[in-house]
Amino acid sequence: MPRYIGRSLDSTINISTRELHWSSVKLLLNMNGSDASTTFTDSSDTARTFTAYGNAQIDTAQYKFGGSSGLFDGTGDYITAPNSADFQFGSGDFTIEAWVRLNATGQWHEIANQLTNSARGWMYDVTTGNKLRLYGFISSWQELGISTTSLTTGQWYHCAVTREGTSFRLFLDGVLEDTTVVSGAFTEENSTPFTVGWLGDGAH
Repeated sequence: MPRYIGRSLDSTINISTRELHWSSVKLLLNMNGSDASTTFTDSSDTARTFTAYGNAQIDTAQYKFGGSSGLFDGTGDYITAPNSADFQFGSGDFTIEAWVRLNATGQWHEIANQLTNSARGWMYDVTTGNKLRLYGFISSWQELGISTTSLTTGQWYHCAVTREGTSFRLFLDGVLEDTTVVSGAFTEENSTPFTVGWLGDGAH
């Protein structure tokens, strides 16, 4: 079964009773909670614990579903969970998805990653050119998918990337933006934490 990490389409739906592949869901952050809370709950069966850094918090001013979202203001805000084999994809199939709303463009925003600065891992991000991208180390660091559409501020986007066999596919609001064919396995990062929401400017 492919592994899945992401944010649910609608946190009011109990997908554990409706999703045939619920056992493959390794992370589900609904970003629900009270305003300014620093508690980020994993609603998957894994129920992993996240630690908030900087001013990372739940925010009720902006949301797509459920009355709140995660706020990362770009000045050292991020959340982490302990390193896990669940985020080491190898050559297997997987899906990563998130609802994303930018407050600024022209900056490098990481949605999620498990990587080091050396030759290990992967990251799912928005580039300084405002493109959605998957970047990872498979024999070398390489772009495994990038959107043709540029993201703008003040708009919610459903961002998803999948791997099926050797095909990486990147979607924006359900529209296929890119397909990249790459064989081989990720060189895994097995020591640094899994991170969500970091602005990749070296302030991690």
